[in-house]
Amino acid sequence: ALIDVDARDMAIAHELAHNVLGHRAWLDIQGRSRTNIRQTEREADRLAPWLLANAGYDPTASIRFMQRWGPDNNGGLRLFARHDGWDERVDLMEAELPFVAASVERHGAADWKADFEPQFERQFERRAENRSNR
Repeated sequence: ALIDVDARDMAIAHELAHNVLGHRAWLDIQGRSRTNIRQTEREADRLAPWLLANAGYDPTASIRFMQRWGPDNNGGLRLFARHDGWDERVDLMEAELPFVAASVERHGAADWKADFEPQFERQFERRAENRSNR
């Protein structure tokens, strides 16, 4: 049986997504503009269901959590304009669910490294590859 998600689990998945996707390094290179930060927040929201699925959680629980938590807490997140509204975040997560399911079907797990499509190009990865190929 899959486990439901609480606020702590969702926050951990979201923050872990930032780490595994290299957002800090990307922002260090690209700059911490509002647009760049928002892009990384969207991408972390999109990856969260993948990470939750890999941890044994029901990936749709991320959506149920946001639908429960979001309406009462939206103002705090939007105050700094870093995150989209809770309903937009739900849309981003919902859009990933068919890809998560297909990955589980194909690999037996949600293999985000093989199947997750990053939202934006990571120029720092290209630079690192170019340095290693010298």
